[in-house]
Amino acid sequence: MIKSRAMTSPDPHFSRKLAAEAIARLLRKQTPLDASLAAAAKPGVAWQEIAFARRLAETALRRLGSIDWVIDHCLKHKLPPKTEAVRDFLRIGLAQIFFMETADHAAVHTTVELIANSRRREAQGLKNLANALLRRCVREREAFLNQVNKQANLDTPPWLWQRWTAAYGETAAGRIAAAHRLEPPLDLVFHTKAGRDNFVKQAGGSPLPTGALRLDRQGKVSTLPGFSEGRFWVQDMAAGLAVPLFGSVADKKVADLCAAPGGKTLQLAAGGGHVTAVDISTAKCALLRENLQRTGLSADIVTSNIMKWRPRELFDCVLLDAPCSATGTIRRHPDLPYLKRPSDIEKLRDIQAGMLTRAFSFLQPGGTLIYCVCSLEPEEGEQQVAAFLDGGPGAKRQPVEASEAGGLKEAITADGDVRTLPCHLEEAGGMDGFFISRLMKAG
Repeated sequence: MIKSRAMTSPDPHFSRKLAAEAIARLLRKQTPLDASLAAAAKPGVAWQEIAFARRLAETALRRLGSIDWVIDHCLKHKLPPKTEAVRDFLRIGLAQIFFMETADHAAVHTTVELIANSRRREAQGLKNLANALLRRCVREREAFLNQVNKQANLDTPPWLWQRWTAAYGETAAGRIAAAHRLEPPLDLVFHTKAGRDNFVKQAGGSPLPTGALRLDRQGKVSTLPGFSEGRFWVQDMAAGLAVPLFGSVADKKVADLCAAPGGKTLQLAAGGGHVTAVDISTAKCALLRENLQRTGLSADIVTSNIMKWRPRELFDCVLLDAPCSATGTIRRHPDLPYLKRPSDIEKLRDIQAGMLTRAFSFLQPGGTLIYCVCSLEPEEGEQQVAAFLDGGPGAKRQPVEASEAGGLKEAITADGDVRTLPCHLEEAGGMDGFFISRLMKAG
């Protein structure tokens, strides 16, 4: 937990209040967590306050089903109308008691104070009830944790649990759900092995099979040694598996479609490719440009919709990281299950199909296309490629070997695609869920 603060907001409970309000906006208005926190980042508010609020909210969301189960178990009756804020504050309090390093008395005291100072009198009147509930949870912490931890699907919305058990089986779905309960590590990709080794001497870290470096702790990335000099960038191990499947891109013409914020663009540029990075978002392209400048790498950036954009010449390599449900990134974005709906996957599937066909048309004969999505949903990955190969003349799959994917044998499908799950490499902290397929165009 972040304890030091260079500045403080006028409200001593600012971070906890912000976290509770962000959860309320998410669950009742579908406001993303990032949007709520960005709106609170005003002059006079220290970044540590926002960072603590983020960690509080994310911890509560990762274990929301467990926390709500405990609240309901402790209450004899449902909370009365107009007291929704009480549950939100209890969620923040129990997140600290069960899953964070906060001292018990501080978690209880601040939560009760927030309820006592709530805007609604109906909520204020429940401060004694909340105090009793929180103190009971402190006393019976281990018993409650044993009960919720045994319920594999408790922290996964039912619609996602049903999809994952159908796609991967109940055991694997349980492992995925368990991975989503944990705060993810931070993966860094370096320009050179020497740069990585120097970083390890200064800040530690564990090497990954792909050559990246993993840090167990989270924090402000810009404060890490070598960041301002552009020696590394942040990229989850799973996302970093796609680019190496091209082999050497040195001096090749490469298109990175839907490129921002640019991790794969940086990989391609670092490999010596002549990269054209295309993305529809002006803001994201600006971020990509900043990342290129910081790392000293170069690429041509095009702000455009790839369904309308037409390149001047065909490419040797095309990478399409298609827009998707992003369910593979729930470890890093625990608000995502509460923002997505099954209907989103149906809509995205049609968009992906059009983009895949369009991207393939940008390849010159003999070229390679990498299609990938940070999704756990087969409709966006395995089924999407199967449908394309059935109807795409001149396209064939080039199966991936485990040695090309960091030695992850369990991530190679029977068809030779890459399917990573959050529970893969779980002894080292897991990874994002990704699907990657390598396709060739007839020469």
